[in-house]
Amino acid sequence: MQLQEIMEMTNEYGKKFLSSYLKNADFLGIEKTESNISRKEFTLITKERGKIYAAILPDKGTNDDGSCFFGDLNHFAMCYAEGKSGIRLHLQNSGKLMWPVWYTEKEDFLRWKKIYDEMMQKYAA
Repeated sequence: MQLQEIMEMTNEYGKKFLSSYLKNADFLGIEKTESNISRKEFTLITKERGKIYAAILPDKGTNDDGSCFFGDLNHFAMCYAEGKSGIRLHLQNSGKLMWPVWYTEKEDFLRWKKIYDEMMQKYAA
């Protein structure tokens, strides 16, 4: 995926974010979650200096500036699996997301974990 392709998908705020913060990143892919769709945005998976991150960029044709980083691949994959599985994640006291194995039924956790693993393998491999 090339920078020009992504520039064509986002508005002026997203373009500014890309050229300010992601100009040296490799672009691995685009994900659109249900919450992305409702907010008219998309998630860009990037790699820079050996680390994989998620960034949120607004869709072209919007006037919104929701551009931001959305954590590392682990954080994004956990949230992605939450949205797809319907399992609500809880926060630890540290502010990090808690693995749902601690508060869900085994079948529910395994459903969530399968989605999480697929997202991790898609980008970390």
